[in-house]
Amino acid sequence: MDFRVLGPVEIRDDQDRVIGLRGQLDRALLALLLLNANTPVSVGSLASRMWEDRDPPKDGVTGYLQDLRKALRDSVGEAARVAPARGTTMITLDAGCVDVVRFREYLAAARHTADPEQVAVAARAALAEWRGTALQNLDDAKRWVAAQRHNLDELRGEAWRLLFEAELALGRHVRVLGEIGEPLAVWPQDEALVRLQMLALYRAGRGPRALAVYREFRARVVQEHGIEPGTELGDLHIRILNGDPALDAPAVDSSGRVEAVVGLPARPMLVGRTTEVEQLCGLLAPTARLGTVVISAAVGGLPGVGKTTLAVYAAHEAAEAGWFPGGVLFVDMHGYSPIPLLPEQALFSLLIQLGLPLERLRGTGQDHEVLYRSTLAARARAGQRFLIIADNASMAEQVRPLLPGTPEHRLLITSRHQLGLEGTRQLDMDVLTPEAAVAMLDRHLRGARSGDGRFTTSPDAAAKVAQLCGYLPLALRISAALLAADPGQPVAELADDLADVGRRLRVLDYDGSYAVHVAFDLSYQKLRPELARLFRLLAHAPGPQISTEAAAALTGQPLDTTRRQMQELHRAHLVDTGAPRGWWHFHDLIALYARDRTDRDDTAAEREHALTRLLDHYLATTRAANDHLDPCITPTERAARFADRAQALAWLDAEHPALAATIAHTAGTDRSRYAIDIARHLCDFYKLRKHPVEWHSVTRHALDAVRHTTDRHTHATALNHHGQALAYARRFDEAIAYYDQALQIRREVGDRQGEGSTLNNLGNVYRDLRRFEDAIAHYEQALPIRREVGDRYGEGSTLNNLGNVYRDLRRFEDAIAHYEQAQPIHREVGDRHGEGMTVNNLGLVYRDLRRFEDAIACFEQAQPIHREVGYRQGEGDTLNDLGLVCWQLRRFEDAIAYYEQALPIRREVGDRYREGMTVNNLGLVYAQLERFEEAIACFKQALPIRREVGDQYGEGSTLNNLGAVYAALGRFEEAIACYDQAIPIWREAGDRYGEGSTLNNLGLVYKELQRYDEAIACYEHALPIRREVGDHQGEGHTLNNLGAAYQQMQRFDEVVDAYQLALDVLHEVNDGYEEAMALRGLGEARLAQGEQAEARRWWAEALAVLAQFSDATAQQQTEEIRALVASLDDT
Repeated sequence: MDFRVLGPVEIRDDQDRVIGLRGQLDRALLALLLLNANTPVSVGSLASRMWEDRDPPKDGVTGYLQDLRKALRDSVGEAARVAPARGTTMITLDAGCVDVVRFREYLAAARHTADPEQVAVAARAALAEWRGTALQNLDDAKRWVAAQRHNLDELRGEAWRLLFEAELALGRHVRVLGEIGEPLAVWPQDEALVRLQMLALYRAGRGPRALAVYREFRARVVQEHGIEPGTELGDLHIRILNGDPALDAPAVDSSGRVEAVVGLPARPMLVGRTTEVEQLCGLLAPTARLGTVVISAAVGGLPGVGKTTLAVYAAHEAAEAGWFPGGVLFVDMHGYSPIPLLPEQALFSLLIQLGLPLERLRGTGQDHEVLYRSTLAARARAGQRFLIIADNASMAEQVRPLLPGTPEHRLLITSRHQLGLEGTRQLDMDVLTPEAAVAMLDRHLRGARSGDGRFTTSPDAAAKVAQLCGYLPLALRISAALLAADPGQPVAELADDLADVGRRLRVLDYDGSYAVHVAFDLSYQKLRPELARLFRLLAHAPGPQISTEAAAALTGQPLDTTRRQMQELHRAHLVDTGAPRGWWHFHDLIALYARDRTDRDDTAAEREHALTRLLDHYLATTRAANDHLDPCITPTERAARFADRAQALAWLDAEHPALAATIAHTAGTDRSRYAIDIARHLCDFYKLRKHPVEWHSVTRHALDAVRHTTDRHTHATALNHHGQALAYARRFDEAIAYYDQALQIRREVGDRQGEGSTLNNLGNVYRDLRRFEDAIAHYEQALPIRREVGDRYGEGSTLNNLGNVYRDLRRFEDAIAHYEQAQPIHREVGDRHGEGMTVNNLGLVYRDLRRFEDAIACFEQAQPIHREVGYRQGEGDTLNDLGLVCWQLRRFEDAIAYYEQALPIRREVGDRYREGMTVNNLGLVYAQLERFEEAIACFKQALPIRREVGDQYGEGSTLNNLGAVYAALGRFEEAIACYDQAIPIWREAGDRYGEGSTLNNLGLVYKELQRYDEAIACYEHALPIRREVGDHQGEGHTLNNLGAAYQQMQRFDEVVDAYQLALDVLHEVNDGYEEAMALRGLGEARLAQGEQAEARRWWAEALAVLAQFSDATAQQQTEEIRALVASLDDT
C-alpha cells in the first residue's frame, strides 16, 4: 500500500491501482490525516480546515470519517485504520507507507550525515517521493492547502540544495547542471540555487556563463524588489571573477578527502613500504624543519626498486593531509636517459605549473631561478605551501637550482645515487622483504586478472619467483604480467623459466640490476617477432616519449597495426602510457635493455633505416604543420597532412619536445641537416607558442649543426632565428649581435629577402629597447627591400611595426597611415594573424584619439580573427580593449561583460600580468557604478598579482584606484594610506603620469576632509605634471578640482579662471561629463558673486551637455542642476 500527498492525494494498492475517493472533501480529510500520520488531530481542527469560512454540515466531519473508514477497510483491511478518541481522530498505519513520512525521514538523514555520497543518496531518495505539486488535486483556494504546499515546497527546496551541494563536493558539476534547471524553474529567485548553478557552471569551464547568470539574477531582483542580491551570492560572483582556486572542483578519493595536486601522477599501488612511507612523510610534514633550514628529501636506491612509486604515494598522502595547500609540482629530470633535462628546462616547467605567464619567462636560466624562488616566497607569505618533486635526477647540479629557498616548501628528489646536496635528508630504499615481494606478485596478478590466485595457491613457487626477481618491484611487476598473459601457466613453470634465463644473463648485470634483466629477457622472449622488432626499434626514439604515429614510422608498419602492438607492449609492462593519449615512454632501465637488444639483434643497416624513417617522418610532418603557420604559404601550396591550422598546432603542441630532442640528437652528427631543417620549420611555432627555453635550445643546436655545412644562406637563417629566440628572452644585446652577423652574411651573398627580414627584426629589438628612432631607421631600410623583392607578407609586417613605433611616439596620424597601408596587404596574402593584429592596433590609436566608435569597430573586427587563428592572448587583449572603450563611453554593463569574457582567457593562457590588468579594470567599472565592495574585492585581487609579476605601473595604478574607492566610501585615512604607498612607486618607476593622477586624487581626499590648503597644494603639484606628460584629460579634471577647492575658500576669481581653463581642455578631449561639471561650477561661482543671469547661462549649457548621457550619475547631476535653476525661479 502507498498513501500519497506529494502530488495528487491518493491511495494505491499493491498492484499500483488507485483506490477511489468520493470527492474533494474526502481527499482533503485523508491529506490532513496523512500529514499527521499516527498523531491525533482534533475534529474541530479538521472541520475548520475542510470548510474554512463556511459552516460545516450538521454531522460535520463525522460522516466523512465514516466514509473514509469504510473505504480503507474495504481496500486495505487492517493496514490502515481511522480511530476516533475524545474529540480527536487519527490514522494509524505503517509510517513507511506514507510518501510524506518517507520524504521527511530521507531529508533528516541527508541533513545529519557528513559523508557527501550518503547525503546525495538520501536527498535523491527524498526527491524521488515527489510526483508533482503537493496536494495537487485539492482546492487551491483553501488557505491550509496553500500553507501546507508552501511548507512542503520549502522542504523540497532544501532537499534539492542538499543534493547539489553534495554532488558538487563529489566533483559532479556536470550532473548538477543537467538537473538544476528543474528546481530553478520553480524557484527562480532562490539565491542558494543560483549560487549552486553558478558554481557548477564555473567548475564546468563556463565561467562567463556563471557571471552572466549573476548579472541576470541581480537585474531581476533589483528591478522587482529594489534590493541587491545577498552577501553570499555577491561574494561568489567576486570569487569567480577573481578565479579563486578554492572554487575549483575537488579531486575526491574514496574517503571523500580532497587532494591538492598539480601534474602529479595518479596514486600508485604500494606494497610492503609502510616504514618508508612513514619516514618520508615525517620529512615532508610541516613540522619537519629546524629554524629556517630548507628541508629537501632524497629517495635513493637501485634501479627498479620503486623510488618514484614511493615518492608519488607519499606526495598523495601529504596532499591529502593538507600539508601543501598550494599543490604538488612534478618534473621528470630524465637523469639517466641519453638527453637529461637541463636545470633551466626544469625551472621553466615548474614556473609554468606555478601559473606564471610566458611573458615573464623570457630571461635566462639564472633569471628563472631568481623568479622561481621569489614566486615561492610570495606564495609562502600567502599561505600556499608547495611540494616540488624532481624525479629521476642524476647529479646535484641538475636539482640544486630547484631548491625552494623558503622553509615552508619541500623539495623531494629521487635518484639512484646519493647526490650530496646540502641540507638534504637521505632515505635509501632496499629491495622488498620476501613476504612483501610475494604479496606484490599476488596483488599485481589479481589486478590484471580478477580472482587469479595462482601465487596464493603455490606459495613455494611464488617465493622462488620473488627470489629470482631479486625482490625488486619492477622485476616483480613484469613477472606478474608474464603470468597474467598466460592463464594456464603454473607458477612453478614461470620460476623455472626465470632460473634458466638468469643463468645465461648473470654475466650482464647492468648497473647492478641483474634481477630486473632476468625479467626483461624472459618477457622479451615471449614477444612475437614483430612485437620484439618494434620493442627494439623504439630505443632509437630521441625524445622522452614517442607517439604511435612516430613508432609506425620507425617500423614502417601501418598505424593501426602499430597501435595494437604498442598496446600489447603496454600490457606486458614494457612501455608506459604517456600524455596525451597515444604517446608512450620507456622506464630508463627498459630503454637501456632495448638499446642492448637492438645492438645485438638488428644489423647496422636496419638500425640506420629505422632512424631515417623516423627523421623523415618528423621533418615531413613538421614541414606540413608549418605550412599552416607560415603566412607566406598559400592554401593551395600546403601539404594535405593537416586539415587546418588548429590540427597542425595540436600536433606541434604534442610533438615539440620530441622534435627538440631530435634536433639535439642529430645536430653534431652526419644527420645534422635534419636538425637544421626541423628547427627552421619550428620557427613560426615558437613565435606563436613561445616555449622560450626550448626555443633557445633548438636554435642553439641548429647553429651548431649549420657549422658542419658550407651553405651560407642556411648559416644566416640559423643566426637570424637564434636572434629571434634571444630577443624573446629579452637578451637584446646578444640578439643584436646575432642579427648583425646574419645581416652581414645576407648582404654578402645577395639575399635581399633575408636582408629585409633581419632589418625588420633589428627594428623590433630597438623598439623593445625604446630606441624608437633606431627602430624607425631599420624599418625604413627593410620596407623598400621587401617591396623590391615582392615580399608582400614582409611588407605588411614592417608597415604594422612602423605603426606601432609611431603609436609609441604618440604620432597618431602617422600610425594610422601605416596601419591602413598594412591592412589590405595582410588580406591580400591571407595573413589573418597579421590582419587581426593590425586592426586591433588601429583600434588602440582610435581609442587614444578618443574616437571611440571607430575603436569599437576595429576591436569587433579583430576579435573573430583572433579566435579563428587560435590567438587566445589576442582574444583576451581585444576583449579588454573593448571593455576600456565601453568604460570610457560610460557603457558600464557592456564593459563588465567584456572584462568577464577576457578574464578566463587570461587565466587559460597563464597570463598573470594581463589578468591583473583586467581585474583592475573591472574594479574601475564597479567603482563607477558605486558597487564599491565589488570594486574593492577586484583591486585587492589585482594588487598581489601585480606585485607578483613585478608590474610597478600596475601596482601604483591599483593602489590609486583602491584609494579612490575608499575615498568614495568616506574611509579617508585608508585612502590616504593607499595614495601614500602609490606616490613613491610612481617616482621609483619614473611614471610621471601615474604620479600626477595620484596627487590629484590625494587632493580630493584632503578636500573632503576640509583641509583645503593641502588639497590645493596637491592639485597645484599635479597640474604641471599632467601638462608635462600630455595628459589633457587629467589636466582638465585637476583644473575642475582646483576650481571646487578655490570655491570652498571663496577665492572666486581663481574659481572662474580654473573652470574656464578646464572647459577649454575638456572640450578639446571630448570629455563631456567633466565639461558639464566645469559648467556647473562656473554657474555656482557666478551665483556666489550675485550674477544670477550668468549662473543660469552656465547651468543651461551644463544641462545640454549632460543630455547626451543616460547613466545614473549623469541623471543625478541633471536633477541637482535643475534644482539649482528652480531655486532661482523661486526667488
